[in-house]
Amino acid sequence: MARSAARSARTGNYNHPQADLALRPEVGTQPQFRKKKPPATYRYDSSLAPALDWDGQNSTREQGEWLIACIDEAARLAPPHDFGSPREFRGADGHVLANCHGLHDAIAQLKRLGRRF
Repeated sequence: MARSAARSARTGNYNHPQADLALRPEVGTQPQFRKKKPPATYRYDSSLAPALDWDGQNSTREQGEWLIACIDEAARLAPPHDFGSPREFRGADGHVLANCHGLHDAIAQLKRLGRRF
């Protein structure tokens, strides 16, 4: 008994007045303070590539813009909206990636670009 009395006499109060702690709720009241967040919703676009492609690395965007320009040009022509000579879309290395003969061909190619991967 003398030993425990000696221990309690040596221990002091450990108050730290300079420390600023947030008040914590009691154990039973903690669920009352939780705020429910609405679930996150994401939109899935099946026409996008499943890989992460930046615009600078993906020539599909440039090909789509080229096809839209071909559609715009061919729509101004008289029916059957065909070019005199086929238009060519070339990649950065100079190879022909696509040909367009007229309005209907450009629309068909643009629809193929929008298909699912």
